Amino acid sequence: MKAILLSSDNPRRIYFFAVPALLAIGAMMSSLDGAGNFLRGWLVYSLLLGLAALLIAGALRVAAADRAARSATLAAFLARLILGIALTAVLPVYGYPDQNVHENGYWFFDAYNRDTAAWQLAKSDAPILSAFTGDHVEDQYGGMLAMSAGIYRLLSPDAHRAMLILILTAVAGALGVPFLWAASRSWFGGSVGATAAWIFALYPEAVILGGSQMREAFIMSGIALAFYGLTRLKDGRWASSAWLIAALIILFFFSPPAAVLAIGVLSGLWLIERQFRISWTQVGVIAGLTIAGVLLVIGIFSQYPSLQQLEPWQVLVEWFQNNMAYQIYIAERSSGRIQLLFDEVGEQFSSLVILAYGIAQPVLPANIVVPGNPVVRVLGTLRAAGWYAVAPLLIYGFITLLRPIEEKRRRQLLWINLWIGGAVVVAALVAGGDAWDNPRYRTWMIAWVALAASWALWWARSHRDAWLSRTVLVEAVFVLIFLQWYISRYTGIFVKLFFWQMVALILAVGALILAVGYVRDRMARSRDSGDDSSLDG
Repeated sequence: MKAILLSSDNPRRIYFFAVPALLAIGAMMSSLDGAGNFLRGWLVYSLLLGLAALLIAGALRVAAADRAARSATLAAFLARLILGIALTAVLPVYGYPDQNVHENGYWFFDAYNRDTAAWQLAKSDAPILSAFTGDHVEDQYGGMLAMSAGIYRLLSPDAHRAMLILILTAVAGALGVPFLWAASRSWFGGSVGATAAWIFALYPEAVILGGSQMREAFIMSGIALAFYGLTRLKDGRWASSAWLIAALIILFFFSPPAAVLAIGVLSGLWLIERQFRISWTQVGVIAGLTIAGVLLVIGIFSQYPSLQQLEPWQVLVEWFQNNMAYQIYIAERSSGRIQLLFDEVGEQFSSLVILAYGIAQPVLPANIVVPGNPVVRVLGTLRAAGWYAVAPLLIYGFITLLRPIEEKRRRQLLWINLWIGGAVVVAALVAGGDAWDNPRYRTWMIAWVALAASWALWWARSHRDAWLSRTVLVEAVFVLIFLQWYISRYTGIFVKLFFWQMVALILAVGALILAVGYVRDRMARSRDSGDDSSLDG
């Protein structure tokens, strides 16, 4: 595998290293899946792994990836595949013993339900396209269900080999890396592109989703591919619009809402790039795709029992309100602390509490301290650490872009950041009390998150801007004080602060850090100004 990704100039060397590696991985997967018939399992796993290697090699060639991008792609694929195999083997033994999900080797409840339904569909006489009829509640969009059932019916009709789908999600998650790298370096430079590729490759939530039978791997890389397609158009290669069309087809197949999201971001980037001078044909294409996507989403949502009697223009509003109300209800029932907080601030501010709670999810101090299953705690801590690592970069980058800086693509970066912020807020409101769905929805934007975070890191380094360090320090204060609060709550070691005392302490210390930083900058500018004056004199 390493040879096929890092050296494509010597076919014999590629075959010499890659083929035995793929066969060995296929044999291991066949021995672990518990389906029996080792030889058949070995053949189908090896076949699919070979196809995955060819797809990755082709993507690297198309994107003209350098060695760093190839390394990031290899890391992305192996991280997802190894994690998926490990969870399949570990969860039945070390997961929660009273959960069918873990007992069957799945990390996500949605993955268990959808993959089980896919196997049932594959065994039945029903056509695969029946996945799109709305009869299968396990997949409201049908794409992931149809693909999984098709793979089972074609390659594994004798037994349910769930790890076949892990190969597909692993390769899907990795394919976005070279395309994001190529697009990011074209728009914002090589340093930004390289960092964005590694963030996309190793962001913990993205790795976990790519190591599970979830549609998000296809969504994340579909958006990266769409960005690459727009890049080819930017460079004047209209014949390459096929890449953009292919990406939108993939997104519509797996998740129409994600396709609408991608159209929104890309349309804005294109309009800004063209300085809002585009033809009526292009306006019609953008408007047509957007309207088609919105109508498709409304049509899908209107099948829900609670929304069936509504007019089309009421469906999305009602869906949003229902989700918010449900999240408030779930948060109150799942946490006595949240219920007490609702009582303290009043029901009229419950949405703000859910918003703040949702943005903080997964809560890093809680995952470190709260007792629970070791496997769940470790993965939960990694998920939270990934979000807490990129969050200060996003905050710093957005505030920097609001300043009067000289940056060629400032408006495009600002547009991307606004979409990221909007996605984070919407995910927090409609799934704020859910430590699973909220981060999952947010990770749809990982291509843009990786790009925005990479640019922020590049700007801080190249301009030696201390405000990024100060932003990180404020977040560290937030985490440490919350960590003390959780430790005192569960162990009694420290003095237990009331919630509002903790919030006041965080705000006070954070404000002090920012104020000291501001004063230091003003004093430094005054000294520089004085030195310049003395030189002029």
